[in-house]
Amino acid sequence: GLGDVYKRQETELSGLLVNDSQELAGSITLLDLARNRSGIANYYQLKRLDPNADVSSITRQDPGWTFQDVLELTKSLPNELSKVSERASYSFTNYQILSEVLERVTGRDLGDLFAEYVFSPAAMSQSFLLSSQNQNKFSGLAPVLYGRKLYLGAARIASLRGEGGLISTNSDLIGFM
Repeated sequence: GLGDVYKRQETELSGLLVNDSQELAGSITLLDLARNRSGIANYYQLKRLDPNADVSSITRQDPGWTFQDVLELTKSLPNELSKVSERASYSFTNYQILSEVLERVTGRDLGDLFAEYVFSPAAMSQSFLLSSQNQNKFSGLAPVLYGRKLYLGAARIASLRGEGGLISTNSDLIGFM
């Protein structure tokens, strides 16, 4: 289970998934996370953008978030345990945890892992994972829109990590397909 990976970080996960005062996070498997069957709440519901707001200003000013921020936000939300027995319940949190597990187990940066195991074998030379170390590349990309509004949130996208921080070109994606 997930508890095996986090033997030294048990308190870090405390309160992440609780049912009737019983801690359940240690019994979650990596497959549960990948299949969105963990029951862990989706932290991103607290990060969603209001499409009627000034998206450009909000995203430009957003400093992003850390894995610790994700855990704290998730712990403030109700669990999704009731949905687990019925069907998968998408949670961005699952992919944040998977990203963190990959980095901790391998001792390597997630962007480097994607480059070595996904982009390089697939000949995707123009693809990369946006991170706090390379988010300056964001301004050189084609404009990103949220609906019809300009999205300027490099730090937000870099915070997504393996849940959606991948940057690619059409030719790389077509080659991958």
